[in-house]
Amino acid sequence: MTEEDLDGPDGHQSNGSADTRTSQPRRRSAVRALIQDFSPVWVTWSMNTGILGLLCHTLPYQFSGLGIISSVLFVIDLVIFVLCSTLMVLRFLLYRKAAWTEITGDVNELCFMACFPIAWMTLTTLTALIASNAYWGGHAFTVLAYVMWWISVVWVLLFGIAIYIILTLKPLTEARNLSLAIILPAVATSTAAAEGGLLSIYSKDISARLAVPMIIFSFMLVGVGFFIAILVYALFLQRILVNGWFDGVRRPSLIILLGPVGQSATALMALSTAATKHFAEYGRGIFLQQQAAMALHGACMVFALMMFGLGLFWTLWALYAILHAVFTRDIKWTPAWYSTIFPSGTMCSAMILFSEQMDSPTFRVLATALLIILVVNTLVNAAYTLRGIARRQILIVREDPRVKKEG
Repeated sequence: MTEEDLDGPDGHQSNGSADTRTSQPRRRSAVRALIQDFSPVWVTWSMNTGILGLLCHTLPYQFSGLGIISSVLFVIDLVIFVLCSTLMVLRFLLYRKAAWTEITGDVNELCFMACFPIAWMTLTTLTALIASNAYWGGHAFTVLAYVMWWISVVWVLLFGIAIYIILTLKPLTEARNLSLAIILPAVATSTAAAEGGLLSIYSKDISARLAVPMIIFSFMLVGVGFFIAILVYALFLQRILVNGWFDGVRRPSLIILLGPVGQSATALMALSTAATKHFAEYGRGIFLQQQAAMALHGACMVFALMMFGLGLFWTLWALYAILHAVFTRDIKWTPAWYSTIFPSGTMCSAMILFSEQMDSPTFRVLATALLIILVVNTLVNAAYTLRGIARRQILIVREDPRVKKEG
């Protein structure tokens, strides 16, 4: 990319400071518009592709094509993540202070930054599930996934703490207009826990020495993610009971509420299964023994069912809100619909594990049906997104909204 690519029609170039924005051209080049306005919401496409790849790989009803589809989704996930990360880095490099001010000054932009480590974790899990078990892969990819997971843990905790500190220091939220996005750091932490369990089960030739520390730390992450989510749930329920529903355009984002419970239920089942697999070999102390692992497995199944039940409550509640907006014609497509895919996928992932743990045909059928719905949902969202991009309504909007506000 050259400097000319970032210039507008009159040749002026921004240095990223807020006080020079009025001198910028109203219309920008496509590249400049893409970078300057790039939002972390777009990385949800990496998350969504990743969860679909994971579900295709672990679905109880398998056929030969599903493995190929899962691998293709893995590659697409990687490409989208690299593109989104590159654009976000360029935004901060080229517009520095303005980019920082805009992202930390908007609660949705700030909280959606937690989607980057979530997307990274989908790549981590697919590396373990697909690459480490492929004929061309092997234990080296298990080690790679293991290192990637620990990186994601540090990333998630740093981002989560930083996001909530910024929300504390800046007046970005209020009770009447509380953004659903503030639950995303909890989703990210719960996702790290779930992926830790899945890596401990499915990574090729992973040893107890590697798996047990990951299992123990993942249980702690369940506590962080789930109990922060419980606090946020209370805030949202109080907000809606007092002030009524969100406007129709934002109601699809209610599905975000499924994320922490879906991932926590998945995490507990995966981690307890991993414990039965690795604790006996590790064999230290009182807790890290086979007997303790069996007791832990039963307890985790009960708690996972409870969390899944809470997820069903939020599912029915959110579906009613969305359908109400549809029938009152108070809804239209916006990028808020992206948030309906990944959280629903976490519930599907939990159902797949329930079907394995209880040998349940019901959960197998429900998981398959939900995956089909998610695929259709993804294709519809992709169609609307491409239409919006073609009409220059989203992603690349050459008219600078900053100038319009100041003009």
